Amino acid sequence: MSFSKLTKVKKPILYVSDPHCDEQQVNELVKNIRKEFGQKKMIYILSGTHGTESGGLVADKGFFYEDKSLESQTFKSVNVNENTPKNTWKNYFDKTNSVLVLAWCYSDRWNGLTTYFQ
Repeated sequence: MSFSKLTKVKKPILYVSDPHCDEQQVNELVKNIRKEFGQKKMIYILSGTHGTESGGLVADKGFFYEDKSLESQTFKSVNVNENTPKNTWKNYFDKTNSVLVLAWCYSDRWNGLTTYFQ
């Protein structure tokens, strides 16, 4: 699996990808999160973008629609990209009783990580 838990961040629980991720890996990760936490935590899948090796984002709403089609009561897909307002990002990173999955390639290199987790 290409996802790993970012251990320097305690709350929310944060999973990032390196180098690549796909729909099947996201589904597997969600299943594993459910095994660990049951229904106690809301999972937010932040997707809808490609990630670049240098930490940038390039919008691709198709990824969001793939994740959205699998959504349930305790799993929410959120469309994000390079134009997402800072307060929207902050809203999700402030959710302390949740799990965030940065579901794009190279999300472990995303430039925003240094903004929200200092």
